[in-house]
Amino acid sequence: MLAARLGWILPMPMNFIPPRTKQRCIRGIPLTDADRTPWLAAIHERIAQWLAEKRNVVLACSALKQSYRQLLWTGPEVRFVYLRGTYDLIAERLRARKGHFRRRTYSSRSVRRSRGANRRRRCRH
Repeated sequence: MLAARLGWILPMPMNFIPPRTKQRCIRGIPLTDADRTPWLAAIHERIAQWLAEKRNVVLACSALKQSYRQLLWTGPEVRFVYLRGTYDLIAERLRARKGHFRRRTYSSRSVRRSRGANRRRRCRH
């Protein structure tokens, strides 16, 4: 919705996920930081390209830890927006996704991590 409203590009972050990591997600195996690093590095490289091309992009991904966001980008050109929702709302939206390889569930671990992310950092809304 945001990208459409702004007229910006909305790439699919799942296209950056290495096959091994994608298979772990499909099987419901929790990802480690080591699993996420190649994915975040690929997104970082793409962000650098978009910036060099002066393209406006809205990229949706779950970079809940500060260390993940630092891997994505640290300069002022990129803004991170924290989207907050109730457990039920997020679970409903995940179930409604079509064409996504990841399980359509939202774990309580993710809820705890996202709540902690909101308390630990300042975000632009």
